[in-house]
Amino acid sequence: MDPIKVISEAPKFSRPMGRDRAKRLRGSPGVGSSASFTACLEVLQKIQSDRAKYDERQEIASKDEAQEMAARYERKLSLVQEQEKDRVDKIMFMDLDKVQPWVRDFYIREQKKIAGWNDEASGAPPS
Repeated sequence: MDPIKVISEAPKFSRPMGRDRAKRLRGSPGVGSSASFTACLEVLQKIQSDRAKYDERQEIASKDEAQEMAARYERKLSLVQEQEKDRVDKIMFMDLDKVQPWVRDFYIREQKKIAGWNDEASGAPPS
């Protein structure tokens, strides 16, 4: 047997794809690239739609938060005004006959200040 003949009669195996050939196939335009382009476009559109929905939810949440803060501020302001009214009422309706003279003088001064507030157009205590 001839060794050259034996080598040539050996079954031919296909070689695996090499690095350069794989790169060429990936980079070359063809049937696969338009499908991948469409898939990429769909993913991009989904990302944009999700982002728009997220932005809309964030905007609604920020509006709700602003409304809650405004309501909280209004409640706090009304509570402070109510406390001030209670303090003024306590001073104005204090029974001055049952307290010591120095305390009576203090409450009389406070009542005069409060009466001065009521004379002003603003009705608010001076700062």
